[in-house]
Amino acid sequence: MNEWVIYTLHLDHYATGEGRLIQVLVTVAVSEAEARQRFWTTFWPGDKGAEDYFGPVLVLTRGLDRERLGHWLTGAFIDSLERTLPYNGVFTLSWQFNRS
Repeated sequence: MNEWVIYTLHLDHYATGEGRLIQVLVTVAVSEAEARQRFWTTFWPGDKGAEDYFGPVLVLTRGLDRERLGHWLTGAFIDSLERTLPYNGVFTLSWQFNRS
């Protein structure tokens, strides 16, 4: 029997002229492979090139990565997320900006 596990997936990409892209997925899955696949289908559905291009900088952590999430979310929000993940099963954040 497979056991559900919480995974945090985080992509932080910067390119001159393109700006910065931050994508976060916190999900419940039975394997790292399933969690990775869920990331690509959530943020880049049907775009195989995105996985090839961004894959090397995608960070996967088993569990709720409170330190990494703390860069973008308050502690109270992370606490709430931790309590509700077994019921909701997914949290997404996507943010792209260019300072130029």
